[in-house]
Amino acid sequence: EMLLKQPMSSATATDIFSFGRLAFFVVTGLLPLPDDMELDVVRQQYSSGHVPELAWHTADRVPLLENCQKLCERCLLFNAPMRPTAIEVLSELQHWPQGPNETQMHHFKPLKAFLDEESSKLTVTL
Repeated sequence: EMLLKQPMSSATATDIFSFGRLAFFVVTGLLPLPDDMELDVVRQQYSSGHVPELAWHTADRVPLLENCQKLCERCLLFNAPMRPTAIEVLSELQHWPQGPNETQMHHFKPLKAFLDEESSKLTVTL
């Protein structure tokens, strides 16, 4: 909605879309769109009613991958009124397994490294 500069049907639905992209990043450690994807290409896909697909890597068994994939599919629907509400997302998240165990944590090391690097760049001014 924001890329097309059209009035949004619901700010909450737009936030849910953003949450779906963020959830993908947190679980996979991958950016939702390829670095080389031009903004005009993304805008063109949206204007024709298509949401660029996420590149789910299923070769590695990433903790919570299946749960996240199902939730993201709903959050990223092109038709904003069809997306889940924040309450529905929360309810679904509460039914997910309680997270990765110690042996599964290696899947999240690239994400932690990225977040550590990015947070070191932040400066807070009061």
